[in-house]
Amino acid sequence: MWVGGYWLGLNDIDAPNTFVYTNGDADNYQAWAPGQPLSFDPYNCVQIRADGKWLTGRCDQVSNFFCQMKRKEDAVF
Repeated sequence: MWVGGYWLGLNDIDAPNTFVYTNGDADNYQAWAPGQPLSFDPYNCVQIRADGKWLTGRCDQVSNFFCQMKRKEDAVF
C-alpha cells in the first residue's frame, strides 16, 4: 500500500465548499475524513489518505498525486 497523502486534483479554489476536479468535473463521490473538509483558506485542495478518506490541505504543498488518463481507444487526436 502507498504511504502518505495523494492529491486528487479536487479543490474549492473558485467557490468555497464547492469542490471540483481540475478538469471541471463535479465531485459526485465524497469520502471525507471526520472533521473534513476544512472550510477556510489556505486549505483548498483535497488529498486522499491510505485509508481512503479525504482531507483538505494547502495547495502549495508538494505531494504525490494521481493522474487520470484516457484509454487509447478514447483518446482524441
